Amino acid sequence: MCCIYNGREKLKHDILRLSDAFEMPFEGISLEIVANVINVNHDSGEEVLNKSESLRGYSYLTELIRIKTTGDVTRDRAIKLAIDQCIAEDVLKSFLQENYEEVANMLGYEYKMEDEFAAKYEDGLEKGIFESARKMLRSGMLLQDVAKILELSDEHIRELKGVLA
Repeated sequence: MCCIYNGREKLKHDILRLSDAFEMPFEGISLEIVANVINVNHDSGEEVLNKSESLRGYSYLTELIRIKTTGDVTRDRAIKLAIDQCIAEDVLKSFLQENYEEVANMLGYEYKMEDEFAAKYEDGLEKGIFESARKMLRSGMLLQDVAKILELSDEHIRELKGVLA
C-alpha cells in the first residue's frame, strides 16, 4: 500500500503504521496495516515523478500555487495563475483546459480544508492548555506559576483572570 504526500512539513517517517495512530499500545496486534509514504513534492527527487507525467504535473501545479500565494495574491487567484502557467508551459495542458473551473474549485476546496484542519487543531490545543490551566489553579497553584509552566500568553492570562473573578 502507498500513500502520497505533498505537504510542506518535512516527512518524519516514510512508513505509516495503523497502530501508530493509537495512543495506547496494543499488545498482540493480530493485523497491522503499513503504507509506504511517497513524497511527491516537486523538489523531492522521487523517482515516481519521472514515471508519471500526471503526477509530475500535479506536483508542479501545487508548487506553483505555493509560490504564487504570497503578498496580496489571494489563494483563489494564485490557483488560477498557476493553472494558466501550466497551460502556457504545456504541463497537463489538455486536461487543465478541459477541466479548468473544476480543477480550480477542487484545489480551492482542498486548500480551505487544510486551513480548517489546522485551525481546528490550534483551537483544540488552545482549549486543552486553557483547561489544564484551570485545573492547576483549582488545585491551588498560583496564577504566575501556571502561566510560567504552560507558557501562557498575556491574552490567556487575562482570560483566566476573568474566569477566576
